[in-house]
Amino acid sequence: MLTVLFLIAVLQGIVTQTQVRIDALGDRIEEEAEREEVLQQQKTEMISPARVVEVAKDRLGMVTPSTVVYLHPPDRR
Repeated sequence: MLTVLFLIAVLQGIVTQTQVRIDALGDRIEEEAEREEVLQQQKTEMISPARVVEVAKDRLGMVTPSTVVYLHPPDRR
């Protein structure tokens, strides 16, 4: 009988440790989901056309051309 009680106590400890680990992993999953949401928002902001134009002008010194010249490839006959 003492052996059965000891075995139950050991199993209860294992179950408790496992539950603590599951809870910690659940918390980490929630944190990472929130982090992913923030990163997705940042990505959306960074690839927006308005931001791309702003970076091109401000950081790269690009300018909008006054005229557009189209180049046509030579005819290969």
